[in-house]
Amino acid sequence: MKNLILRYSIVLSLGLFFFSASLNAQKSSSDYLDQGIKHMSKQQFEQALESFEQAFTLKKNDPNILAFRGQAKHQLGRLKEAIVDYNLALELEPNYAEVFHLRGLAKYELNDKTGACEDWEKANIIGYSGVIDLIIEYCMKKNAE
Repeated sequence: MKNLILRYSIVLSLGLFFFSASLNAQKSSSDYLDQGIKHMSKQQFEQALESFEQAFTLKKNDPNILAFRGQAKHQLGRLKEAIVDYNLALELEPNYAEVFHLRGLAKYELNDKTGACEDWEKANIIGYSGVIDLIIEYCMKKNAE
């Protein structure tokens, strides 16, 4: 009986070890996000999008994943889809200034200059100074005309 218990214990331990190892082998949403960011830095936008899609599958309520997925779509010229992702990110994180900046760029490329300027103004109000040149160049000149 003791021998049987020992065998069972060994089998159970091995099973837990392999189960644990398989869990560790699975990528997390953060792993896919990091992988996507690396692809973006290499301008591999299709691969980046695939990684961000995997991250989103694992974690649907992460505004960072949505923002990066939007950027990949934006780089691929899928501007309306990018705006959808930016909108979702802003629903989760209403003060995500960088996303207002990005959404403004996509709107501008779609000839929605008013929407672009509104987004850049929101980003500026939140404290993102990266939009000041855009506001001066594209929004203030427009208002002066």
